[in-house]
Amino acid sequence: MRGPSIVVACILLIFAQVAIGAPLFKVFCSGRPLYRGRADTIVTPGNVSGHVHKVSGGSNFGPATASATPLQVYNDLIKSPCTTCSLNPVDLSAYWHPDLFYKWPNGSLSLIRSGGLTVYYLFRAGKGAQANPNWKAFPPGFRMVAGNSLRRSYNASSVADNAVTFACLSTTPGEETHEFPTNRFCKNGLRLQIHFPQCWDGVNLDSPTHNTHVSYPTSPDGGDCPSTHPVRIPNLFFEAFYTVGDYPHGDGTQPFVLANGDGTGYGFHGDFLNGWNATVLQAAISDPTCQSNNTSFGNNVKNCLTLAPYVQNTPEGNCSLNRDIGLNEFIPAGATSPTLPGCNPITYGPAAATPCSSPPAQTYQPSVTTRFHLKSVSTGKYVRAGALDTQVLTADSLKTTYWETFTAVPYDAGYVGLLNDGTLEYLSAGGPNAGLTASRGSVSDWELFQLVAQANNRVAIIAKRNGKYVTVSSLDKTIAPTSTTVAGDAQLFELVSPNGGSL
Repeated sequence: MRGPSIVVACILLIFAQVAIGAPLFKVFCSGRPLYRGRADTIVTPGNVSGHVHKVSGGSNFGPATASATPLQVYNDLIKSPCTTCSLNPVDLSAYWHPDLFYKWPNGSLSLIRSGGLTVYYLFRAGKGAQANPNWKAFPPGFRMVAGNSLRRSYNASSVADNAVTFACLSTTPGEETHEFPTNRFCKNGLRLQIHFPQCWDGVNLDSPTHNTHVSYPTSPDGGDCPSTHPVRIPNLFFEAFYTVGDYPHGDGTQPFVLANGDGTGYGFHGDFLNGWNATVLQAAISDPTCQSNNTSFGNNVKNCLTLAPYVQNTPEGNCSLNRDIGLNEFIPAGATSPTLPGCNPITYGPAAATPCSSPPAQTYQPSVTTRFHLKSVSTGKYVRAGALDTQVLTADSLKTTYWETFTAVPYDAGYVGLLNDGTLEYLSAGGPNAGLTASRGSVSDWELFQLVAQANNRVAIIAKRNGKYVTVSSLDKTIAPTSTTVAGDAQLFELVSPNGGSL
């Protein structure tokens, strides 16, 4: 295995290929994912994926169908009403990668709370005849996958293997590695990183394995494209951030596990479904104000005059998934699970992992008494978590996605914390105008509730904070603990089991 100092040198060389006169900008995606689950438009269209991904980007993301062409999927994606990333509406692309879990000493697993995703748009030059490449925007319908989900070993001479790295953000500067860190405590987070291929065959929008129509440069520290893939495209680079400081690690053991059952990190991978306005992207590539020396190496995208009108500083806004994908199986966030969602036994290599021949449609599922959708009797619709700026709950959703899914986490004296699967935060009675919000990472009296059985299999919900019943407003459908009695349908809810379903 190659030492970490060489890894750093390799990464520095990669960025050194981005010349001062080359474009460089970043797309910043919200820490609140657009979707978290086992839909995968590229690898398993119309079907369930083998493992959980965290998806950012255009709100029309969905499983598509097996018969949908790349151009049809693109035309649907660019009609997204919003995006959870920073360039709206010119970049409605979907970006995704496997989620990260923590393996406790007893073998149980918990989803690690995550931060955002940063996507670098790098433009690397080669040498000689390729020193001044003519970079091309992604064409409509283009998609690709970087990395190998089954990989469990490292080959120092492989350009693709070198594309995956990890940065342990500690109190002192650390070196990047090609595998999960074992001897460092990542107090300030763990960053999962991957470079995508930057060379395209110029013909195919996709390929059977989703990576043979593209290619990495001919060497890890170079920028030359092979003759089989002569067209230069933007070099995407994912930085996926996870807050791991609250989880014991760094003592020489390795407790982190990717959603695909990878306990090494070698199987980290990324997917890109193009949703760019090709004219705008090509203009940004050609715009001298978008060069690295003017954008502070990609950090200040507003200095790029082509992209400046489209920068949204709070990309999450009110953007949520625009369709009901279903399959809302249990993904352990505030709780633990004996297995990973899907079909993913944990493996450590060096042999490659064996793919599951038929991923189950539904995995470990707690009963409806612990995990459910809340359906308001007065509105006939589901309670959902709102936008990230307020996350005020409203009883007005027709969908049953993760944003409408809650897990009851038991506490003392018959009270529970209600964890929202979408925000991975607890409901709190301390929101604006006393409305309930899904915005707390820990539990106090403000986050404790009692579910009180009522007639016809319905429940009323009492907030411990003030001893009042949660009530749906007749005006704006927000919910808050405001009633001293169960006066009618406004205080009643049905617990609906999230049994999943076909994609």
